Amino acid sequence: GHKLDAVRRHEKVSFCVLNEGEQEAGDWWYHFTSVIVFGRIREIAEPAEKDRCLRLIGSKYFPSAEYLEDEMRSAPNAVILDLQIDHMTGKKVREK
Repeated sequence: GHKLDAVRRHEKVSFCVLNEGEQEAGDWWYHFTSVIVFGRIREIAEPAEKDRCLRLIGSKYFPSAEYLEDEMRSAPNAVILDLQIDHMTGKKVREK
């Protein structure tokens, strides 16, 4: 898609995440925290490295070794991206 095309054209990226936030009773504003990273990204295409990455992630999130092996059958279609962080910053917002 569009994002993968952009990554393949230019390695410099930023990535931002924030929590759901919380709202105190009776207030219209939210309190939340966010983190943004700046760095360089690359696609992992070499099959052995791709397999190693998928197994590492899968061993953490899949419920069993059998499930992991079943999912690995579709591994050749997976796109794996490696983000090397150059700079990271975060903030806590408490609006009023």
